[in-house]
Amino acid sequence: MLVNGCMSKHESLVLRGRLGFADSFVHGRLGEMVLNRIVEHAYGTEARIGKPLESALTWMRHRLLTCKPKRIDSTDLQQVFVYTDAAFEPETSTGGLGAVLVSEAGICVAWFGIFLDSNLCEVFGSSRKDTIIYELELLSAVFVLRFWKNFAFGNLTVHFGDNDAVRFALIKGSAQGEIGNALIYLQLELESELGSHLWFARVPTECNLSDHPSRFSVHPLLKDEQCCTAEAGKEFFEFLHTFRQTIRAKQF
Repeated sequence: MLVNGCMSKHESLVLRGRLGFADSFVHGRLGEMVLNRIVEHAYGTEARIGKPLESALTWMRHRLLTCKPKRIDSTDLQQVFVYTDAAFEPETSTGGLGAVLVSEAGICVAWFGIFLDSNLCEVFGSSRKDTIIYELELLSAVFVLRFWKNFAFGNLTVHFGDNDAVRFALIKGSAQGEIGNALIYLQLELESELGSHLWFARVPTECNLSDHPSRFSVHPLLKDEQCCTAEAGKEFFEFLHTFRQTIRAKQF
């Protein structure tokens, strides 16, 4: 179907049923996203497979070939909370990423704040747009789930952010623009490899703990001994290299 570039309503519904059966043996949320897109295509106005569905079917093929099977594990009952935020100053074309990891007992486990100079902000489009807060908020969300993947994918994780557009992008699995979709690609790639236990939720800005480290301000709940900015900074530059490769290869 991907080779032909078309899929009729009947073919779509048959494929949805077969993939739904196969996907039921694999852990994670990506399958439901893909199956929903197939149903949307089935009841759409044309048989031609568009770019979003092509990408979704490619992800499903990769998922069924590489994902781990479902398992029953006590860690599924453990919970962690991740808060992320970003800041951008148009006057200086600089920004910041902030994140806080909280245990199910409500205790801060770790936090970081990464400064982004004008050169780094340009990578995410600051020279082409008045503001890149959307891109940086999405960057913060995607990067932190990679940096803390042992927590985020070993437990039931709730990700909190105060940007609704970013939250919807993470839930839907698609974003605005080339940079946004490249970031989503990296996010879905990690979910596909590790299996996801993720839930995305909104938190008001005034209640978002990560607002403080993204702007490099202090907060009484964020202790120096819990700071992991140095480690996050090193990991971020590795992530940045992967992001640049993704952009150049147009993988998304």
